[in-house]
Amino acid sequence: MVRRAPVSAAAAVFAPNGTIFLGRADTQRDAGSVAAWGPDGALRVRRLAGPISQLAITADGRTIAAGGPYGVTLLRAGVPPVPLAHGMQPAVEGGVKSLAFERTGRVLAVVNGAGRLVIWPARGGPPRETDDADAVTVAFAPHNGEFATGQTNGEIVFWNADGRVRLAEFKGHGKQVSALAFGAGGRLLASASFDGTAVLWQIDRAVSSHTLGTGLNPLDGIVPLDSSRVAVGGEAAATGLTRVSVADFSDRSLRQLKSPPAGIRQLAAGRDGLVLAAAGIGAQKIAVWTGLASKLVAMDLSPGRDRPLSIAVSPDGRRVVQGTQRGTLDLWNTDGTFVATIPTGRTGQIQAVAFSPSGDQIAAGSSDGSVALVDAHPHAAPSLVTGRGQLVSALAFMPNGRGLAIGRADGTVIVRNLEAHRAAAMPRTSSQVTGLTFDRRSEILIASDDAGQVVFSSVERGTVIGRLALGNKVVGIGFEPDGWFVVGLSDGTIVRFNDVLWNERAAISSLCSRINASRAHRAGVCG
Repeated sequence: MVRRAPVSAAAAVFAPNGTIFLGRADTQRDAGSVAAWGPDGALRVRRLAGPISQLAITADGRTIAAGGPYGVTLLRAGVPPVPLAHGMQPAVEGGVKSLAFERTGRVLAVVNGAGRLVIWPARGGPPRETDDADAVTVAFAPHNGEFATGQTNGEIVFWNADGRVRLAEFKGHGKQVSALAFGAGGRLLASASFDGTAVLWQIDRAVSSHTLGTGLNPLDGIVPLDSSRVAVGGEAAATGLTRVSVADFSDRSLRQLKSPPAGIRQLAAGRDGLVLAAAGIGAQKIAVWTGLASKLVAMDLSPGRDRPLSIAVSPDGRRVVQGTQRGTLDLWNTDGTFVATIPTGRTGQIQAVAFSPSGDQIAAGSSDGSVALVDAHPHAAPSLVTGRGQLVSALAFMPNGRGLAIGRADGTVIVRNLEAHRAAAMPRTSSQVTGLTFDRRSEILIASDDAGQVVFSSVERGTVIGRLALGNKVVGIGFEPDGWFVVGLSDGTIVRFNDVLWNERAAISSLCSRINASRAHRAGVCG
């Protein structure tokens, strides 16, 4: 059965009771209306000022928002619709491009004609403006109040519920986004564009996040310990004193550890999180807490040893390696005994170090841009992984041990295949790389930078899968054992994302869900 409305309409929404509400525009008369078209075919009209180009309806079907050149009118979804007493919002610049209600109906998102996104309390009150100036469409996730906006440049931006934080940015279209819609479960987002493509994004809690303030500013180091705890180090915002704390997301507590070294340079932990090490450049000291921080061992590096520029803990938690200003590595047992000084063959300062997953090798990145691979026990001569270039600021081994990621001060990132002895360029960050990590399958490389960006890339294809734009310098990133992804920001905030979705399966799902303008079907590709 096909129902045909007896009037033309610029917008339409369904109510749960089957009534269809139509937004109508009469541009010649600078007038418009909202018509209620009932299941019985009856049509009742409410005239409004200005042509109506956008409609949105609450999930319970009780309230309608109608957008036009003079702002937004809220109406009770009756037959006919009835304007509410507080319904007419102040005029918005350039009319209304898009409207969307949050699930409870208490919040209305409005994209005005200038591309500004404004969050309105639907029952009255002052609006909140976001920093988005390029939006054209908006849609709310069905469960948590977070929302997505489609941009004029084809990108999709995810926002937290109050519109103050950009949680993620996806690039999937070559031209302006024309429409967005979440699936009922919130795990899928469909987007369409004027480039003739439609993309199905597998969200599945990608933007579900928890934040926890640490009281540190600046935050200088972060490392996951276990499934709920994260170690952080930096200066206390209130006193300026150095502090190392364990933040527990299960009860949102902060436990301060005793005797941290002054001037935290870096934090590192063993695979099981039972050993935590902190390098203090101010006091020329490395502190090691063992047994989940129940025991402290201090390694005093003065006066005969260099300041610790970089540190790493072996996967088994038994050894700590320190990168020095002389281009060598100092190896310690975690009980505080010195093991050996290991030559790297480099003359520059060792700014980044990393243990291989087996613990048998150590990668050392130099200020001259070269990277050396040395025996952790040590017996063999060092081997050169890559030659000179921009300063090496971050290193990470693949969990399978087959590759090494190298990040530099200019934002370039490469993955070196240690078996085939070849390198592949990866998507770069916007500024100096501050952290590198792989997902557990070694399929995705995550890189962070000091401009607040986190880039998720496919190792196989060398392409961007997704981005986070977090606003402050990212000082560290890492995965917890159960899959939570943790980001530490310089302002002292920890952001924890559940089941980060920029994995290989999600990327393939998005690519295979594209439909081009001619509706051509690529048989066998998309199943």
